[in-house]
Amino acid sequence: MKINESSDRAFKAVFILLSHEPDDCLFQHHLADTLRKNGIHCDIYSACDNHLEAQFVDTYSFDGNALSLRQRAGHLSRLLAGKHYDIAFCDTPLSVSLARKFATHTLYYITEWYPSKKNLANASWLILPFKFLALCCASIWAGILSDAFIFGEHYKALPFRYMFPWKKYIFLPYYPDTRYIPHTPVNDDRDTIRLCYAGPATQDKGFPNVIKVTQQVAQRNLCKKIQLTLITDKLSVSSYELPENLRIVHKPYVPFHEFCQELSQHDIFLDLRRDDFENTRCLPVKLFYYMASGRPVIYTDLKAIHKTIPEIIGDSLVNPRDTDHIADMICRYINDPDYYHSVCTRNRNLIETSYNWRELSPSFLRFIGLIAHIGLPDT
Repeated sequence: MKINESSDRAFKAVFILLSHEPDDCLFQHHLADTLRKNGIHCDIYSACDNHLEAQFVDTYSFDGNALSLRQRAGHLSRLLAGKHYDIAFCDTPLSVSLARKFATHTLYYITEWYPSKKNLANASWLILPFKFLALCCASIWAGILSDAFIFGEHYKALPFRYMFPWKKYIFLPYYPDTRYIPHTPVNDDRDTIRLCYAGPATQDKGFPNVIKVTQQVAQRNLCKKIQLTLITDKLSVSSYELPENLRIVHKPYVPFHEFCQELSQHDIFLDLRRDDFENTRCLPVKLFYYMASGRPVIYTDLKAIHKTIPEIIGDSLVNPRDTDHIADMICRYINDPDYYHSVCTRNRNLIETSYNWRELSPSFLRFIGLIAHIGLPDT
């Protein structure tokens, strides 16, 4: 039974997104898609237009990068004027405040810190403490206004669970729906090794470490071709001395479905971000997609990963500054095919058996029914 089959009118949900694109893997391709399949009409309003058409849901978006937060909120308010929804999913404190005007129930899906390094990056030292306090107050105010919380990660849930212990919540980590990610055979051509990094080409995200490790791998394997694919917007590698057998392939960010299809074209995934106070308490979304592709991952040893996937500890989590050790790990994957295949199989099996959206979606639907007081689908 679908939710709306027990109601005289269509149950309507809206996603009000100030920091996520309309084609976002989490909000559109998991939450909205699951709701739609269970008879709930979904709209997405986003201030981060990526010029991509959303599937199965009505999307209203604009490019708000050049606008202030107040201007983005005003534009979204005008788009939402005259509409009302049964439930709203929000991604920032400001979108929670907006949702109260247009929805009966408001859910705050907490995927980012407020305040965070990104929020405070451009503040002068004079303004910094005041902006920090303002963002703290905004988070608390969002918690007060929200009817319930959805937590994507353990550490980001802690402040809200302590401040609002009486409010309902659910944990929905960023587990992927495996139907999006094809499971293809591994590359048995050991003459070309295809590494991949996806993310900003910045110091904070460990981009120099990725380049340094790849250089070392190429220098140790001169008889092999090493290809490093960089999926990022802005890129410059002219300052690096690259071995002749190392080829850099640059790709801009791609739509979600295309990104999932391309995962199988790589042999090993790297993410060597700094292990600072904030980063180590942030759970990387792409980690689950890399594992679902059935390929090895080499990630910075983050507390958030330990908390969520204890089985991955060991050959996948590293000190990002120890580039010699990381290069050793990659060389072992290159020179020991049996070991490489075993890690590929283990990663895919972990996702298929324990860390996939199929395991989360029934509890998600029950939670929505509990908050909105509607009939539940059969799960």
